[in-house]
Amino acid sequence: MRFLVEGTRHRRIIIDIEEDISGQVEVSKKDVMAITDCPAKEDGDSSAWYGYVEQALQEGVRNTVTKDTKITVKERTEREQVTWEDIEIDW
Repeated sequence: MRFLVEGTRHRRIIIDIEEDISGQVEVSKKDVMAITDCPAKEDGDSSAWYGYVEQALQEGVRNTVTKDTKITVKERTEREQVTWEDIEIDW
């Protein structure tokens, strides 16, 4: 059955990529501190923030993958989300 429809349709395409990474990434102390709330120094040690890098990466800290880092895509999936609003249907 066909319907006459007026409204707004929102389409969102979501791409999930799972990668294996082996090499170096660059992150800043400032960004790690901002995302983890770690102190600038612990017991006078200004490199203590290194211990928070793993947590920061897991929480999405801004980072740069260096060009010599090996990246292998393990899995790629796509999905679509569709929502409508202000719909008027006539049949």
